[in-house]
Amino acid sequence: MTFEGQAVTWEQLPLLLDKVPDRDHTVLTLAVASDETTLAEKNQSVGRVSALQKQFGFEYFSYVGVHPLGSEGEPSHHILEGKLQFDKELPVQLQAGTEKEPGLIKCEWIRFEKQDGLVKAKLRANVSSWPKAKWEFRILLRDSKDRSLVYNNIIFENSGWIVGYPIWSQEEFEFVLGVESELSDAVEFELRIRELPDSAKMSGSSAKDVAAENVKINDETIREPKVPTTCLYSLPTSLESS
Repeated sequence: MTFEGQAVTWEQLPLLLDKVPDRDHTVLTLAVASDETTLAEKNQSVGRVSALQKQFGFEYFSYVGVHPLGSEGEPSHHILEGKLQFDKELPVQLQAGTEKEPGLIKCEWIRFEKQDGLVKAKLRANVSSWPKAKWEFRILLRDSKDRSLVYNNIIFENSGWIVGYPIWSQEEFEFVLGVESELSDAVEFELRIRELPDSAKMSGSSAKDVAAENVKINDETIREPKVPTTCLYSLPTSLESS
């Protein structure tokens, strides 16, 4: 059995899981190394890892099928942190992409506003049409004590079109972050971008159609009637079982 590519035993695993940072925003994934693994063996591993996920407070547990022994979880998000300011376009020097294509998304600015009793954000970014990929954009607000107050995410998929060269488009992503009266202590923001697997559900057909997906304050979901509610986010840690 391996954890993040390193050999490990079931007895050693709890000590390693306890050292994983940001566990409430991290998905604990389990894979088997061979399709010859018996159903009883798989179920036993699923039960043990599911219990560990609850014990150590991971966002959730996910069984991801067959992966080579020694596989690791997904790379860290592309992250930018800054001081929360309203009614001005804050420059965002953040790019996201893959190892082979690192600059597929180039952010320009982010703007926070208070409208109709809600805190909203708009992010402008230039997106390459190729290669085709699915991306999650997530904004989180914190108070002066570095406590997370609210987060929201959207999911966007580019066109995958290419005629000679990729086409660059300017997109604006809009977020509804929560009720203004609940966020008076917010002083900092965090923007995260990561590539999603193909199986992830879309929250809209284009950036302009994507609205806020989920608002969470102090572990309670706040639902605005006009806003659909889903939540897809993770910073996975991979656990491979032979």
